[in-house]
Order: sequence, then C-alpha cells, then structure tokens
Amino acid sequence: MILDDKGRLFGKVSIIDIFVLITVVAIVFVAVFQFGRRTSAATIETVQIEFRMDALEDFTVRAVSVGDIISDDANGNFLGDIINIEVGESIVYDFGDSGELVRSSMDNYSSIVMMTEVVASYLDGSVIIGGNMYTTGTLIIIRAGNARIQLNISNITRV
Repeated sequence: MILDDKGRLFGKVSIIDIFVLITVVAIVFVAVFQFGRRTSAATIETVQIEFRMDALEDFTVRAVSVGDIISDDANGNFLGDIINIEVGESIVYDFGDSGELVRSSMDNYSSIVMMTEVVASYLDGSVIIGGNMYTTGTLIIIRAGNARIQLNISNITRV
C-alpha cells in the first residue's frame, strides 16, 4: 500500500512534507533564476565622455584647454583628461514677437563641447566611476582646469 491511514507515503513520509519540500525547491529555483544571474555585466574599458553646454560665459570657456583634468565637483571622481574642445556660437531659445520659439545667440557667451577619455566600468551606455553612475543627459557640475562648470553629459561611447 502506497499511502497508509495517516497519509504517509510508504508509512514513512507525509504527503504534506513532500508538498512543502517541492514548494521550497521551486521557490529557491525561481529566486536563483531571477536574482542569481546578471543580465549584463559592467566591463572595465576606455570610454569617451562628451560634455556639452549651449551657453557658457566666454571667460569660462577660455579657462579650459586640452589636457586639463575633469573631475566631478560633488565627489572628486576623475572623469578623464580633455582630449578635444569644440567652441561655437552660443545657443539660446526665446519667444519671438508672435509667440514662436526662436533660436538665437548671446554676446559674450559660447557653446562648448568637451570630450574626455577615461577607464571606467561601462554598462549599457553608462559608466560607473568611483561607485557613481554617470549617464547621458545627466546635469553635472565639474572642475576643469581653473573652472567650475555646470553642463550636461551628452554622450558616452566605447573607444
């Protein structure tokens, strides 16, 4: 007889005990499957980070140059050495006479794009430096040369 009158299998193991054991094994399996594996792991590699500001005072633009070190003002993280700087006419938007949005420029202001190169943990278009994640679109205050600048991270690419 497979089950006795007390519900034990072969007179030794309870059906409820087997059900609990199967449930626990299933929960452990699901937990390991869901949380125990990484879908994408960060890789340490050289990346380029592009910083952009559409309107920055000309004296601040002149305070930075290729070769300067960029660091995060909030925590001092090294964000690379400047490898390229592009300066152009400032870009500002204002409402015109008829209420439409009009692009123009301001005197004594320029747009700036700075590119740095740094070794960091790259993960899905973001970088992790010093335990902090930096992503495209992040507004950040940096120190570059003798300047302290608020700008956006406009692009992060692998080298």
